[in-house]
Amino acid sequence: MTSIGVVSVERRSAVAPETGVGRRERKARTRERLLDVGYRALAESAGATVTEHLKVSDVTAAAGLAAGSFYVHWDSIDDFHTELLHHALHHDRFVVSREATVALMRAAVDADLAFGELARAAAAANVRMVLESTAFQIFIAAWNRGRVDEAIAERLTASYAELNAMYIDVYNEIFDRYGFAFRDDDMDMPRLARMLNAVIDGVVLRAGIDRSLPPSEVERLAGDAVVYLLDGVADGGIDESRRPRTAG
Repeated sequence: MTSIGVVSVERRSAVAPETGVGRRERKARTRERLLDVGYRALAESAGATVTEHLKVSDVTAAAGLAAGSFYVHWDSIDDFHTELLHHALHHDRFVVSREATVALMRAAVDADLAFGELARAAAAANVRMVLESTAFQIFIAAWNRGRVDEAIAERLTASYAELNAMYIDVYNEIFDRYGFAFRDDDMDMPRLARMLNAVIDGVVLRAGIDRSLPPSEVERLAGDAVVYLLDGVADGGIDESRRPRTAG
């Protein structure tokens, strides 16, 4: 008994005491771990309604943690649900899509690609990424709840504002390199970003319901919609054969 106790004490004394910074980091990792468990539950159910049935014991068990650890971070499961939806609907989950669009646009400009080819390729790439995105499936499910839940509606509104802002510099660069300008004074880049994002959302929703549309047709539909929209807002319309101007 005594020897076991001595060994136990010696082992404990060999472990460096945890600093305040270390505790904060461990606490932050645990919080993120619990939120990730909730996010996976949302993804697996393909909808935000799962939060109505998600219990503390479900979350902590899936995270491999004691039930009491949950209450270090949230006072109730309702508080967790609120933060989980913010976590799931955050615009950062779409950063990959934006970065891919930027890379595609810059590669197209470097390759002296005609504008029509660029617009259609970018639209198709975004449709593919959104269709494969777990985050977008959660967005769709949250839309219905947002009609009756003001907190979700506010989070969705904020997410869309953040998403639009992410793309404005990309669209500005495209317009500059291809020499386009807006036809009307009441049109600006933030408004165009909202319109383009809405077009992609609409095409993706249609693709999820209309099983008669093969993937290639969905991508072509998105490309046509984007080009025709741009043709309507650009001064003099869109010449799809136009090549990018030399930077400088």
